[in-house]
Amino acid sequence: MNNECLNILGKFLGDTASSSVLSQAGETADRLANQQRGSKSIDGCGHAAVSASYAVANAVNGRATQAASYFSYAIVYAQGGYAAVADRDAFESEFTWQLNLLRKLAAEMAQR
Repeated sequence: MNNECLNILGKFLGDTASSSVLSQAGETADRLANQQRGSKSIDGCGHAAVSASYAVANAVNGRATQAASYFSYAIVYAQGGYAAVADRDAFESEFTWQLNLLRKLAAEMAQR
């Protein structure tokens, strides 16, 4: 279902979905994120799933900064487990990737 919400966001950005359809997808994404259960173990997999769900909800609802943060948490949890998020350096590669992508997108927008 989160994939469907992201697809609707893509359609909205491509002018093929209305703002009311996006709003409904945002409500669905929020509901799904709030229903996602974490993991009681320290393996991080459950935490990665929760963070990914919140990332989707924030993206679909237009909260880009929060979405980027949750996507970062999901990546770090998935790679290094729960303890990895205590180390700021664990996020460095994800933040660098996000920054480079943002710069690329900004450059493309400036050329339009």
